[in-house]
Amino acid sequence: MSTIDPIAARRAKAERAPGALRVGLNLVVLVIGGYLTGVGWTEMSADVTESPPSTVTMAAVPVGMTLTVIGLIAWGPLLLRSSKLGIAQGLAAAASGGGLGTWTTAREIESRVAERVGLGLLVLAAALLLLSLFAYRRRIARARLAEELMKTGTRTLATVSDKGYTASSEGSSVFTTVTFTFHDAHGVQRWVQRPMMVRRAAPITDGQTTDLWYDAQDPGNDKHIVVALALESMRIKPPTPS
Repeated sequence: MSTIDPIAARRAKAERAPGALRVGLNLVVLVIGGYLTGVGWTEMSADVTESPPSTVTMAAVPVGMTLTVIGLIAWGPLLLRSSKLGIAQGLAAAASGGGLGTWTTAREIESRVAERVGLGLLVLAAALLLLSLFAYRRRIARARLAEELMKTGTRTLATVSDKGYTASSEGSSVFTTVTFTFHDAHGVQRWVQRPMMVRRAAPITDGQTTDLWYDAQDPGNDKHIVVALALESMRIKPPTPS
C-alpha cells in the first residue's frame, strides 16, 4: 500500500530531465566511437604494402561504429526529456571524434587526403553545434510567444479531430501531426494542426478535449494559436497562466 500513485510516480520519473552525468557519458561514448572509427579507417586506407594493418586497427572500425550506433540510439530518448538537447549535438560529438581520429592518424601516416577528410569532419561538427544552438533559440522563442498568447489571448476548448496515427504504430512513441478543431468567438469553426511526439504511456484519442488560446483580433493566424495538449509534448513548456 502506498499514498503515492505508482503510475504517476513512474511517469514523472520517466519524464525527468536526464542528469549531467548521463548526458556526458553518452557524449563520451559518441566521441570515442567516432575516434576509433576515424583511426581505424585512416590506417586501413594507408598503403598496406609497407605495413599491413594490425589486429587492433582491424578491430577499431567495427568497435567504433558499434559504439557510435549505441550512443546515437541512447541519445534519442534523452531528446524527449530535455529542452537543451538536440540530435545535432549527438551527431556533432560523433563527427568531432571521427574528425580528430582521422586527422591525427593522417598526420602520422602523412596522408593529405585523409587529413582533409578529418578537417572536414571537424568543420561539420562545428556546424552541427551551431545548428543545435539555433534550434534551441527557436524553441525558446516559440515558448515565449506561447506564454504571451496564454496571457493575452482568448481561451476556448478544442477537440482532437484526427490524432494522426493508428493503434498499430510501433515504438514507445510516435511523431505525428494532430488536428484540432475549435470555434472562435463568432462561432466560426476552425482547424489547426500541430506536430507532436505522442508517447504510448500517454496516448491521444479522437474527441479528446484540451484548452486552446487564440488571438481574438486575428483568429485565423495559425502562429498565434496555442494548444495546451501540443505544449505538453514540447521540450520547453511555458508556465500555465493564472
